[in-house]
Amino acid sequence: MPERLNTFTEPSEAVQGPESWVKFRRLPYAMIQAARRLIESGQITAAEDERQTRAIIQQAVAAWNWVDDEGAPLPQPATDPQVIDRLNGPEVDWLMAHASGQAQAKN
Repeated sequence: MPERLNTFTEPSEAVQGPESWVKFRRLPYAMIQAARRLIESGQITAAEDERQTRAIIQQAVAAWNWVDDEGAPLPQPATDPQVIDRLNGPEVDWLMAHASGQAQAKN
């Protein structure tokens, strides 16, 4: 019997330095398509874009070993959604590219 691969781990040294990683859950197709349709419609508001980004990160990030600027471990987004506010732009962009599968498609 096959085993469904619902998670994958990616090294994240590009945004968090050596030995950093993020374990992602694979997102449901319906969630990805809804976000794509909203973006392609050109009618997405800044508030809706932020809501979608937060929802995707919270659902997709199963675990990480990320740290803040002082080297203290950041809480997991699923248990502390406010941690997303502490991330910088490149970190959020990296998470979104990997969570949506865009980064894997480029490889």
